[in-house]
Amino acid sequence: MKRALILGLGKSGRAAAELLLFHKKNVCAFDDYLDLKEALRLEELGLKCIPDFGAICWEEIDQCVISPGVNPKHVIYTTAKDRGISIVTEVGLALPFISAPLIAVTGTNGKTTVTLMVEHILKASGIYAKAMGNVGMPLCSYVLAPRKAEVLVVELSSFQLETLDSPVFDQAVVLNITPDHLDRYSNMQAYARAKLRLQNCIKERGSLFVHEKVVERFGFLLERNEYKTLGFYQKDLEYFSSVLYRECAEHERENALAAWALCKPFGISHTQFTKALTTFCRPPHRLEYIASIAGVDYYDDSKGTNIDAVICAVRAMKGEVILIAGGVDKGSSYAVWKKPFSGKVRQIIAIGLAAKKIQQELHPFVPVICVDSMQTAVIMAKKLAKEKESVLLSPGCASFDMFCDYAHRGKEFQYQVRLLRDGEI
Repeated sequence: MKRALILGLGKSGRAAAELLLFHKKNVCAFDDYLDLKEALRLEELGLKCIPDFGAICWEEIDQCVISPGVNPKHVIYTTAKDRGISIVTEVGLALPFISAPLIAVTGTNGKTTVTLMVEHILKASGIYAKAMGNVGMPLCSYVLAPRKAEVLVVELSSFQLETLDSPVFDQAVVLNITPDHLDRYSNMQAYARAKLRLQNCIKERGSLFVHEKVVERFGFLLERNEYKTLGFYQKDLEYFSSVLYRECAEHERENALAAWALCKPFGISHTQFTKALTTFCRPPHRLEYIASIAGVDYYDDSKGTNIDAVICAVRAMKGEVILIAGGVDKGSSYAVWKKPFSGKVRQIIAIGLAAKKIQQELHPFVPVICVDSMQTAVIMAKKLAKEKESVLLSPGCASFDMFCDYAHRGKEFQYQVRLLRDGEI
């Protein structure tokens, strides 16, 4: 009997395994970093864990479910592709089982915030919505959950979109496309093409919103004619009060505008929207204020994992900034920071594997000090920062050299700041 092969047993891989096993499919799985405890639990449900590549019986495999973090160059991925085996992501596996209206959100930056913002606004307006995909519960887990939502808001990364092409979404938005994941994609055009696969996933009467800057740079990749341009200076802004417009930073206004475009088709009024927006709490590790110590404010923007996100974070700060940046390099040049950092970032404290590259590309335009731990970075920032300045953690890099993920990195930063505040370091 044919089997489904799951590559990667993280959160989404486990959810895919459970859905396939529920439907009595024979399932095997491979993970480069297999958690033995979790493997034993899944084997009790009927999953067969494969210890190494050579143990895969390819003649038995008719479907390969790829976890989003798996590189397309992985030997199992390429072998499945070369053999003509059907390749699907966890999201793609779940979608045929879902009948609720679907909203899709993608972009380099802001997609989690917009996804959660739309969920919050719909809920506050009496529509039971649920955030899914790259944030919250995997879609395969939702399929097996007893309570169903009226609307699903699905955050999608470029990785999840690489194999997705079914017209399933009622509303969708591409927020922005800026340099990221260039360690995975050969160039920006390849990265943009992956993001814009979303255009092939919209229902015939559905709506696709694309930010005007994306249209300007990558419009030649837009094959779908029926899309709506989303931008600051359009008439859409009449739906926002002048107070809201003045008080929000630029990227927050863009997020709100995208959320409005996605919520409006569900009958949400301007009054409902603006009222709900005032009670929305930004998710953690996104320009999160932590403490004020000796007149210096400390902010955690650990989710700032690419070049453009750091620029946005720096622009949002009042006064000059001591920036803590670095981690696992993602293939972009840090030299683009020179102009936006001028007169704004007084010092960079670099951590992680990318520290030396940051120093080489920015020093002496911006002074860069390399340190070997988050604690040392926070202590150094305290020594350098002056009253009315800000210390900002916005790494511009992945976290996997020193931390489990961006949340772990942010929590460690917050812990060290609180130790500093309490005089313990």
